[in-house]
Amino acid sequence: MDKRQKLRLAQFIYRVLRPSRRHMARRFPHLAASRHEGCWEIRWRGRKIVTSNAWSGLDRIDDAFVVGAGPSMNRQDLSRLSSKPCLLLNGAVKLAHTGVVDHPLAVVVEDARHMHTNARAFAELPGTVPFVLSLDAIHGLLYFGGAQALEGRPLYVLDNLEKPHGRARQLLSTCADLPFARVAHGVGFSTDLERGFFVCGTVMYAGIQAAYQLGARNLYLVGFDMSDLPRFYDDVTGGAWTGLEKGLARVVNAVDLAQQVFRGRQGTIYNCSPVSNIPRSILPHSGILQSEEEGAER
Repeated sequence: MDKRQKLRLAQFIYRVLRPSRRHMARRFPHLAASRHEGCWEIRWRGRKIVTSNAWSGLDRIDDAFVVGAGPSMNRQDLSRLSSKPCLLLNGAVKLAHTGVVDHPLAVVVEDARHMHTNARAFAELPGTVPFVLSLDAIHGLLYFGGAQALEGRPLYVLDNLEKPHGRARQLLSTCADLPFARVAHGVGFSTDLERGFFVCGTVMYAGIQAAYQLGARNLYLVGFDMSDLPRFYDDVTGGAWTGLEKGLARVVNAVDLAQQVFRGRQGTIYNCSPVSNIPRSILPHSGILQSEEEGAER
C-alpha cells in the first residue's frame, strides 16, 4: 500500500466514525488547526508548524488578475501577466516556475487533490510567495510536501463556512444571517475571509473572494473556460478531463452574485477567456491578453 492509498484508507475510516464531521476527513490524520483572533495555528504530528497571517497583511490592490488553467490560455499572450498583480490558482503555479509570473500576489488552492499530485511544485516556490489555502489543501501539502513547505511562509487560511473546521455542517440559509455574507440563488459570497469563504465547485470563486478581500475593484479572470477539456498545461491527448461542466449552473449563479458584489463597490469582473461557458451577459469579455494571432483571426 503506497502513501496515497494509506491516506485514502485513513480518511475513509474517519468518515465512517465521524459522520457529522465527515467534511473534515481530508484534514486527517496528523493535522490540528485552531483559530485565535482571526489567525490559525497549524500543528502537524503534534508540532507547531506555522501561525497564519491576518488577511490585512496581504498587499492591497485596485486591479487584479485571477489566473486559472483553462485550455484557452494557450491562445493568449500570457507574457502580459509578468507585470500584473496575479493570484495563481492550483496548477497555474507552473507560471511562477517558468517565469511568466515572477512575483505572484499569492497562490490559491482549495482542493487537496492538487497537493496529492503536485506538492513539490508548491513547496519549491520561494518562501516569500504567500499561500492562500483551505485546511484540506494544507493537509495535502504537509502530507506530501513535508513541514518545510509551510515553515516561515506567509499563510492565509480559507475555512469553508458551510463545512467549518471543528463544527458540524451549516445550512446556507443559516449563513445568510451573517453580516459579511451575501446569499442568493443557492450560493454565497463572503466579504470577510477571516470569518470564512463560500465554495461553488471551482477554485476561481475562492480567488474572486480573495481578490475582493484585497480591495480589488476591477478583476480579470484568466483561463476561466468552465469546460471539461484538459488544462492549458496538460497534454491534449493524455490530459485529464476536468468534469467542470456538470456544475456549470451553480457556478453561473455564483459569479453572477460576485459581479453584483463588485458592482456594489463600483467595480467589474471581466472574463479574459476567448471561449467560455460563462455567459458574457454576466462576465463581459476583456481582450487584454489577446495574442496577435488571435487578433488576426478575428
